[in-house]
Amino acid sequence: MLKQNDRLIILLANMSPSAQKVQLNVPHGQYTIRQLNHDNAIEAMTNPEGYRIAKGQKLDITSATSSLTLSPYEYVRLQQE
Repeated sequence: MLKQNDRLIILLANMSPSAQKVQLNVPHGQYTIRQLNHDNAIEAMTNPEGYRIAKGQKLDITSATSSLTLSPYEYVRLQQE
């Protein structure tokens, strides 16, 4: 976990060949999620500038039992809004 301008940033990585479910024990609220996985890896490698400026999706964490499933070898960045 990192903090930038009083906003929490969580970096997650699944380094295994199978999907992994992760329990999110973070403060409730709005987050932006950016994912790097098999769906967008080619785009990120061939157009890194375009990948970096693309906006992430909004994620509303409302429960202490919120979870996220990471695809094989997926990298995720959650940023508190």
